[in-house]
Amino acid sequence: MTSVVSLTGASTTDPIVHHHPSSASTAASGAPTGLTVQPGVVMDAASHSHDHSHSHAHHGAAACSLHSPSSLQRPLVSLNVPVAQLIQDYDPTKPQELFHILQYLVKMGSYQLFHEIVVEFDSKYSSSQANSGSSNSKLYDLLQIRDDHGHSLLHWAAKRSDEVQFVEYLAEQLLSSGKGKSLKHAAAAVEQDKDSSVKDPLHPSLWIDTETGMTPLHWACTEPNNLKIVQILLHATAASKASSSTPSTSTTSISPWLDARDATGCTPLLMAAQQGHVEVCALLLQRGAHFGATDSSKDSATHWAAYKGSLPVLGLLCYYEQVKTRGGNSNDMDFNSSNSMLCAPDAYGQTPLHLAALRGHASVCRYIIQRVVGTSSNAGAISTSKTAAATSKRRRRQAARELLGLKDKNGRTPLELAVHKNQHAVATVMRKQMAWLGVVNQTNDNSSHVGVSSKTAKLNTMRHRLVKTMRATLFSLLRLNTWKRWLGLPTSNGSDNDVGDDYDVSWVDDEAPQFPFYYVKAQVVFNLVFYFYVLCPLLDPGAGVLWDYMGLQIVTLVLYAITFYTLYKTHTTNPGRLTAADDATTQYWRKMYEQTLEGCATTDDGSQQSATNHMNNLCHTCHIVKPPRSKHDRYTHACVLLFDHHCPFVGNTVGLYNYKWFYLFLVSFTVYCTFLLILLGIYCHRQAHLPLTILLIGLYLGLHGLVTAGMWIYHTQLTIMNLTTNEHINLQRYEYFWSSREAESGVSLAGAGRKFHNPWNKGWLANFLDRWEPTKNCYMLHSRTAPQLGLSSLEMQNLLGSFDQHDLRRTGALDNHVV
Repeated sequence: MTSVVSLTGASTTDPIVHHHPSSASTAASGAPTGLTVQPGVVMDAASHSHDHSHSHAHHGAAACSLHSPSSLQRPLVSLNVPVAQLIQDYDPTKPQELFHILQYLVKMGSYQLFHEIVVEFDSKYSSSQANSGSSNSKLYDLLQIRDDHGHSLLHWAAKRSDEVQFVEYLAEQLLSSGKGKSLKHAAAAVEQDKDSSVKDPLHPSLWIDTETGMTPLHWACTEPNNLKIVQILLHATAASKASSSTPSTSTTSISPWLDARDATGCTPLLMAAQQGHVEVCALLLQRGAHFGATDSSKDSATHWAAYKGSLPVLGLLCYYEQVKTRGGNSNDMDFNSSNSMLCAPDAYGQTPLHLAALRGHASVCRYIIQRVVGTSSNAGAISTSKTAAATSKRRRRQAARELLGLKDKNGRTPLELAVHKNQHAVATVMRKQMAWLGVVNQTNDNSSHVGVSSKTAKLNTMRHRLVKTMRATLFSLLRLNTWKRWLGLPTSNGSDNDVGDDYDVSWVDDEAPQFPFYYVKAQVVFNLVFYFYVLCPLLDPGAGVLWDYMGLQIVTLVLYAITFYTLYKTHTTNPGRLTAADDATTQYWRKMYEQTLEGCATTDDGSQQSATNHMNNLCHTCHIVKPPRSKHDRYTHACVLLFDHHCPFVGNTVGLYNYKWFYLFLVSFTVYCTFLLILLGIYCHRQAHLPLTILLIGLYLGLHGLVTAGMWIYHTQLTIMNLTTNEHINLQRYEYFWSSREAESGVSLAGAGRKFHNPWNKGWLANFLDRWEPTKNCYMLHSRTAPQLGLSSLEMQNLLGSFDQHDLRRTGALDNHVV
């Protein structure tokens, strides 16, 4: 067969060296005869890596790192001869030659060219096949050929998220038209194993590659943005299985590939958890994947999510453990550490907390501990019995203490493991959680035992803790990282730790900096002292020179009082956190979360973009559908209604219910500083000699108003447009602000692009009233407004919150909107 393929273009190389037979050199050498590769093109750009180690905690090897084919610049594959001539020159005795050409097209070519070849091949041999009366398709025989490593065309197609047509075509040809036929590559296995399940053409053992034991579904689960391909494979295998089953078992529609294991014992769910693909994990779990499946190292999906630091995947798995594996019971009172994956050790004696600690994932460590204790925002419904609640609380706290004190096979607790790996941020979180739970930290003692402290131990260690805290505070004030952390700046993780682990308080990226708020509180006190000591000296009336301006002074004092009150309200008011499990609003969005997971999992013919976009609206740590204009706040660890921003200067997140107080704080503080500067000017003018010290202190205090004045102007503009700070900064991310000009005009306009449209803009006066009296209308949409945005039905349901009226009345979401 003559040379027919040429490649042009460029491709990026994989920065990670993988142990794979299709490396750059072997791929080039294994190309069809006469295949030309332009210099600089690496054929391995679309190859798959299987070299992932599961003994991660002891060998230091990370899980497999895979790269999406769509993220690489693929070479252009073209034929040197017409397709008809290619098929005319085909030698039936050498099908591998044509197979290699199709394989390279599936790896990095276009579906159009691939489809032209197979259609021409099928049209040539279908007539002769029909005349001979043969029931076997030569096209099927060609498409099911494997390469030297057992990789089929369907394996490579499972990685082509940029060309979904490959999987659609191959799944139809191999999984549908091929049912009932024995695969040639598995003939020997069938002869050796007479079990009827192995003879099933969809049995995973007939579709694994000989190198890693992976099915095409395994490969699909390693790729990002690959939800549609996973849906196709699950649907094709389940439908084919059901159609070929006996009448008594035809109702079963679970894919036989769902819990297939590779050479290391990994199921597709474990693969998706390793890569942090939460949408794929949700789809597999909804289709019936075994939640507690473990690999050869007894690592579950929960272990892998903790190890990789994927908080969304970990939250999703906790949701399924809480609800799905307990008969649909959403009440978290029946938590038992003996059957929870969060507390289960692997073959090395390490729990998910150990794995998160050694990898330095402080947020994951905090989430696991709070999840076990039951204080996370999605811990479940509140029990109606106070006695049961108290018993559950004691049991949970005991389970958390035991988890913190559990040692792996090397004799290390999670805290000791974090210290050993120099993960100072994790150690900081661990120590705080241990102090909160009343656990004695004996990590640096001769005995590394960590246990529950008694009352006597607490009294004996109180003096030691006090001295230790004072010394740690003194040393931290002398460190550059501490000041960077207070100002919200990134820090080097322990690089300047010259005082020992006991005094290291390293940066934790989900803890809000405290210094700005302390600074603001100090300024409030300094302003009060300065005012009554200099401008209005009540203790020494004779020193006062502004008694004739009492009206101005009273106004200034009133403004100061308003500033103090609005700061207090901004700091203490709940911005709209969706954390209360018994709240009607939270129940509403949590019910929508459950329905969304079920809807996306049962939709096989929906577009990948629509399904993925709607899955992106889910918060898997709070277990809710994120309401429009909301966001998960990493500092408060909860989703916030109408999220504006987290302001460290007021010590709180600004959201739906405290935005008006934040805005009034900016206004009052700006006006107060203006009056303060006016009084300062009059005071200095009346002095015989310029009081330079008083002038500098007064300017220092008064010029803070320039900062709040700028923010006042900025937030006034946002309020007039009915935008939040988060929306203004990330305007391009939110599709509900953009409508296509083509959809708006009804006429196809080439290059029309998108047009900005704010569906919540009701005019400047109504926008101000919305912020002053917040309701659900501040983030929900009217049914007549949503269709103008050109959104899908799923996205529109999210924006409208259009539940069944019975569900809305039952949850009270129509009337009760207070968090």
